[in-house]
Amino acid sequence: MAGHVAWERRSYRGHKVWILVDEAGRATLDDRGHAQLRYKPDDDRTYTVRPAEVRPLETDPPGTPPPRAQPPIEAWIHTGTPGPDGRVGVGILLCWRDRRREITRRLPSAGEDEIAVGAAIDALRAVRKPAWPVRLHVAGAERLEAVRAGAGTVPPACGEALRRTAATFADLGFLPLPSPTPPEAERAERLADDAHTR
Repeated sequence: MAGHVAWERRSYRGHKVWILVDEAGRATLDDRGHAQLRYKPDDDRTYTVRPAEVRPLETDPPGTPPPRAQPPIEAWIHTGTPGPDGRVGVGILLCWRDRRREITRRLPSAGEDEIAVGAAIDALRAVRKPAWPVRLHVAGAERLEAVRAGAGTVPPACGEALRRTAATFADLGFLPLPSPTPPEAERAERLADDAHTR
């Protein structure tokens, strides 16, 4: 990037964040026209957001309590095997505090990475609070991160769909499934198996 750039404090969807700006204080944009965001200036994790959603930081009145940190919304995703109709069963379990939402989908049979992208997009579209932290637990999480970064082996339209959806979230991470398998992942697997009977 040409010229001096620095991380400066801004507001994004009511949250205090750091935005990469040029010497005139304008958000620097990537080749897709998105601003670059970090939650801490020394954090290596950088996200992209629409610049229209970035606002100057408003000064809080004296005595304003700090905002309460939200626990992450967690999505557990499992993609099964193709059924008799050739479609792949997908099970998604959304968890937030003591709330749960179960989702069953069937996706057209395709490459493994393409199916994983489709399942991740379905999970993200079911999340109603994009300003809150979201963690997707899924096999092949590193491949989804690669697709989000513009790499991977999925068709261009598929990768762009994931990047466009992911860009609407303030704090999104893809995590591998832990071992041993937790109950949430087992439930997502059962939901994927049930997809062919619904």
